[in-house]
Amino acid sequence: MSVLSRLLVLVGLVSLFHAAYSAHEFSALSTERRKNAPLPLDIKLETVFSVLLACVGFVLGADPLKPILWSTWAGQIEGEGAPSPFRALEERPGFVDIRFGQQFGHRKWIRVDPFGPSPQTSLTSKTFSGGSESGFWQSLVLRVGQEEAVVRNAIIALGSLHEDYQIRSGKYEGGEQLKDDSYYSVTLLYSNALRKLNEQLNKPNKANAKLAIICSILFACFEVLRRNNMAAVIHYQQGMRQLMRQMSLPEADDTAIAEYDAGHAYKFRTIPQNELDELMRVFCRYDIQACTFSKDAAERISVEVPTEFPAAFTLAQVRNHLDSLLICVYQLVKSDIKIFRYWNKVDIPLSWQHRKQEAVTKFQAWLKAIEGFFEQTGLALTQHDSKSLLGLRLQIRVALIMLQMSIDCKTETMYDQFTSDFEDIVSRVELLFQSLALVDAKPLDVENANEFTMELGLVHPLFFVAIKCRDWNLRRRAVAQLRKAGKEGVWEGPVMALLATKIMKLEEQGVTRGTLIPERNRFHEITKSVDYDGRQICFEAHKPLDDTYQNWHIHRDMVSF
Repeated sequence: MSVLSRLLVLVGLVSLFHAAYSAHEFSALSTERRKNAPLPLDIKLETVFSVLLACVGFVLGADPLKPILWSTWAGQIEGEGAPSPFRALEERPGFVDIRFGQQFGHRKWIRVDPFGPSPQTSLTSKTFSGGSESGFWQSLVLRVGQEEAVVRNAIIALGSLHEDYQIRSGKYEGGEQLKDDSYYSVTLLYSNALRKLNEQLNKPNKANAKLAIICSILFACFEVLRRNNMAAVIHYQQGMRQLMRQMSLPEADDTAIAEYDAGHAYKFRTIPQNELDELMRVFCRYDIQACTFSKDAAERISVEVPTEFPAAFTLAQVRNHLDSLLICVYQLVKSDIKIFRYWNKVDIPLSWQHRKQEAVTKFQAWLKAIEGFFEQTGLALTQHDSKSLLGLRLQIRVALIMLQMSIDCKTETMYDQFTSDFEDIVSRVELLFQSLALVDAKPLDVENANEFTMELGLVHPLFFVAIKCRDWNLRRRAVAQLRKAGKEGVWEGPVMALLATKIMKLEEQGVTRGTLIPERNRFHEITKSVDYDGRQICFEAHKPLDDTYQNWHIHRDMVSF
């Protein structure tokens, strides 16, 4: 109760007590004089006034009134964090496989309900949705899961594996994990989902196109959590392959898939207009992440960057355009243009040269306009948004560097022209990590599992700087930040820090500390594969044997961790 309400109640009760005492005295005096006089008007008014004053005080100090409808009240208290009185009804299992429940234990089997208000499911959706994929993870996937058993099994398996990942604080335990009964049941669900999906796709139907993409995303995320990155890449390839196979069918009764042209690329729209656009946006982002790590080419998507900027950017528009720019630039970087790096300019088709120059100009203009949005005063971003949006911008800058080096840029020394970009990338990450108070971590050591994200963030730009920059101090600053970067999908900062350090040592052999690394020591293309069970990184580094760039020495090596 407030001070005013307490004061009103106190005055009202004192006045009521005074009125009662006055009535008692008047009654006693009338009895002595043997007169039956009526109660005076002032005592009556004082009594009424006292009661009203006390009532007003009680009303002002009372808690807000509860909703009349029980359902409304239940929703209100659930929104405030209190348990819902209907929870027992909402979380009851529906149709239950009794044999499966008896085999693996009902508690472990039913612990994740992807369609009820399960805290674990909600956390998994938020973790994987990142900054711009909430419509896919928190709406589309769950709705399709209610209709398709394949997706439902995949959701349960992914949610359970994510819960196990959090329990282990992100630590990878290899063979010990396989002995856990709960992990075995999750793997069985995942295997069943794979088998049923393959059976369903054997019956050609255009409705299966959307199902193939959704499952490829869920399966890829499952393999990333299991640290089986190559299997995740295969799922992206299989998802698009099945999509194009289903779309080549003669039937055209599904208007939701009308944007596909049989045998050709999907037409990607920079502004999503329906569920399929949202679905393909998520798929393309994950596919680009696979391309940055080990995938040779991006899946065929027809993309086009808008030529006009919005009059005024909003945060949602900025995130949407950053997603589109990232997908567009990597579609070009991972296209056939990459074969022209070691060609002489006179031998390269003019169409490719013009396409590259136009793309660089357009992407740089867009990135400059978006950077202007972040330079405005009064812009308040959460820690997650700051890290996520910086990651997207730096990914685009790295892709632009790769694009500019894609035609007639034979030597690694040509990356020196981007030293200022490398310096800016590392400096921005250092400021961000300092504000987040991040600390060094060892590969596969206990980490903050809540920091895991499937977004393409800062690990790849830092690794790129560490292996392409010739400045001794700058590349070591990049490695130092890699140790703090955590796990971002298939990229794992502490693991990549070890690989970058190994490459630096190989390139700097016989070179005086602090001097620029000569061209003859530089590695060009570097392919890598992480064996988590064997605790080693296997890699191949290519070095030209002559100035023709047609004969190469391949250095094969490994790094243990």
